[in-house]
Amino acid sequence: MKRLHNRFAVRVGVAIALAAFLSTTSSLKAQIPVGVGGTPANDFSVTPPATEWATLDITTGSASTYANPAALDAGAQTLSQSAINTPLAVVTADTTAIRLARHSTTSFYLATQPTGVPAAVLKATLRNTSGGGIGSFTVSYNYGIAVNPVTDEVPGQRVFYSLSGEAETWVLIPELSGVTTAGLLSATLNLGVWLDNADMYLLFLDDNNLTGTDGAFTIDNFAISSVIPAVITPITLTNSPSSITVAERGNATFTVVAGGAPRDYYWFSNGVQVAGNNQATFTIPSAAYPDNNNAQILVVISNSLSFVTSTTATLTVTPDTTAPTVIRAVAEADPGTVTVTFSEPMDPNFINEGNFTVFETGTDPDASPYISFTATTTDGTNVVISSDPRVAGVNHSVRILDLRDAS
Repeated sequence: MKRLHNRFAVRVGVAIALAAFLSTTSSLKAQIPVGVGGTPANDFSVTPPATEWATLDITTGSASTYANPAALDAGAQTLSQSAINTPLAVVTADTTAIRLARHSTTSFYLATQPTGVPAAVLKATLRNTSGGGIGSFTVSYNYGIAVNPVTDEVPGQRVFYSLSGEAETWVLIPELSGVTTAGLLSATLNLGVWLDNADMYLLFLDDNNLTGTDGAFTIDNFAISSVIPAVITPITLTNSPSSITVAERGNATFTVVAGGAPRDYYWFSNGVQVAGNNQATFTIPSAAYPDNNNAQILVVISNSLSFVTSTTATLTVTPDTTAPTVIRAVAEADPGTVTVTFSEPMDPNFINEGNFTVFETGTDPDASPYISFTATTTDGTNVVISSDPRVAGVNHSVRILDLRDAS
């Protein structure tokens, strides 16, 4: 570096350009790059960074959490990739049982063998560096069993992929899941469109056995091949959402039918984009009057080639003009509890101690010593009145004031 400095005048602009280049190069190496030719096999001779392979440091739970593959699959859907960011444990012994996924610096593979926690979690982060959308690719690796399990409620590893890495988006890869024999594994993932310069994620879960020694499963020579470009077609609009009428507190659902691929949906209500909805349907739950009455609904469908805007649909909400009624009042086995059921959900402000009185039938309600507080179920239809214990063998009544429904 000293000789270079003596020979060349380093200009500020060159230094900035070099810094930008190094920054770009570093970012490309931050994830596992998948180009048009795929990704060369990684023999894991070097411990990969957490930006490529990471684990989740689970500190709670027990081996009895997941009794079967379906239970572990459901557990996978609760995970978000952003939470899986702990570097792999680095070990020298091949049979080390720890809660973290690990890298062996003697056998040069990645492995899972959880202990003391429900499962071991391993995540791979892939970056599309092909210069265009990817429709499919093949993932392959050498799968090993370093330690055979004594019992295994969930055989092998369960393996998933997701384009977003968000909870409830993980797709099971059957060819890689539940494998009990060592060997070369491969699976072709049909992604639709994996956008250029976007990340996607692979998730490996290993259940902790309820009893006995847990299996140690290994991954080596991990590679991506057979990269097929995505086919992107222009968006076409078949049916715009229709105007609908619902009763107050009813669910209002709008649907659009469109062609082309891929499709992203952007719904708008009264000109404001609805957050978190990228689906062909949009639902306003428990539509309110007058808040949701005459709402103007439209959707924009787009991809990298084109976009279309639907016509506007109108939501009409008819007000609830029927007064609520008491269906029944039940004295529960607990002498201090009475449950009152109404014909419809009640106004939360109505459900308070001042509007309910439990008293001995034929006496002055205002002199009742029983009422102490009230509570309500989540639907607001059933109100549980808690009071001092009622007198055994004596009839009781409930006085209800200021009857108001949720409308």
